[in-house]
Amino acid sequence: MISPNWPPYLEQIWHRYQTAVQPVPDPDRRCFRSVLGTVVSGRPIINNVTVGGTNGKGAVAAMLETTLLREGISTGLFVSPHLWSVTERFRINGDDVGQNELDKASIYVDTIVQQTCAADPNLSWPTFFETLVLIAWVLFSEMGVQVAIWEAGIGGGKDSISLISATVCALVSVSLDHTRFLGNSVSEIAAEKARLAPSGVPMVLGLLDSEADEAATTELRRRNCPVIRPVFDIETAGSPSSDGQRFRCGNTTFKLPLLGAHQAGNISVVRSLYQTLQSGIELPEFDFLHLSHTRWPGRTEWISGRPSFFIDVAHNPDAFVKIGAIVASLAPFQSIIVLFGASLGRDHPRCDHLARTLGAEIRFVEGFYRAAPTTTWITGETDGAVCYVTPSEAVYHLQSSPSDQEKLVVVVGSAFLAGAIRHVLRGSAETDK
Repeated sequence: MISPNWPPYLEQIWHRYQTAVQPVPDPDRRCFRSVLGTVVSGRPIINNVTVGGTNGKGAVAAMLETTLLREGISTGLFVSPHLWSVTERFRINGDDVGQNELDKASIYVDTIVQQTCAADPNLSWPTFFETLVLIAWVLFSEMGVQVAIWEAGIGGGKDSISLISATVCALVSVSLDHTRFLGNSVSEIAAEKARLAPSGVPMVLGLLDSEADEAATTELRRRNCPVIRPVFDIETAGSPSSDGQRFRCGNTTFKLPLLGAHQAGNISVVRSLYQTLQSGIELPEFDFLHLSHTRWPGRTEWISGRPSFFIDVAHNPDAFVKIGAIVASLAPFQSIIVLFGASLGRDHPRCDHLARTLGAEIRFVEGFYRAAPTTTWITGETDGAVCYVTPSEAVYHLQSSPSDQEKLVVVVGSAFLAGAIRHVLRGSAETDK
């Protein structure tokens, strides 16, 4: 199954990467570096902000985009992964790019890649993620954006985003995730994720625990990167509701469409990034009220109905804790179901703790883009749980089951599951084609 709504040429590139035989492993990413240099030299972007972290990096990127746009600054936003359409990964001035524009940029980048690899047969092709980064650069530079915001993938020095010449970087949070690539402890992961910042480039550190903070700070100082510490003076102003969370800073009360008390720390990071950009861009003081316009679908998103759905892409233990706190603070429900599905090639976290915290039943879903078979990761404690063949089946069954109880369905796991569930709830029958 391929992801829906792929532009034709980009889909060809995807299939080629799935079948290509690389000459040799290339940890130095020589081809990507070469093509990036070619693209950047003719299409400069003056201000680049790179954002990494285990959780919250996408929310920070989206909030910064909104704040800059409300002040009249043109922006490009690259995020990963998408929920439903690959065009979601590329936003220009708040809007997803069109398929035609994406295909034109794909052809341009792919031509340079093929020429580069033809000139040196020993070069390995860039990864598909690296290719998307190159395409994003072309799209943003063609539109002449004043600030490009880049959400990292796994983050750290192994991430292609680290090769972008950044004005300022951020490390939003650190917890155990991608341990096969980043390290087996919080300190190892923090040090690796700090390498997202190129040497000498300042990095804003989010609200990290002492172990992660010390490791990240040590690595940044070793590489002469100034450490920027936000002022964490934002607090919640009431409980979350279906339309967002209210916060307070000093005498200013404002609303954010994203739920959760932990967003206060993310907002502090956004403010520090904005203030750092003020040294090179004429900007007024940071305005919290702009945050009410943030668009970040599929993340702590509430969709009312019978049952109501709470959708997030939480896929690691720390994220599950935050989701549990949000759901527990919402209006009481008589019945809660946790709907979980994982992506291929990912660590498969145990979500049974989240279910126990909420007193919920766990159910599983397959049949979405790049879904991992449940037989590969269901534990003994969840053996015998309901497993839906497709997201459409899950939504249909949950909506048609008669019940007098107020029911909430908490969707967590793969971003592609979140996208598929959202698509079905919007009334489309195309999700599982």
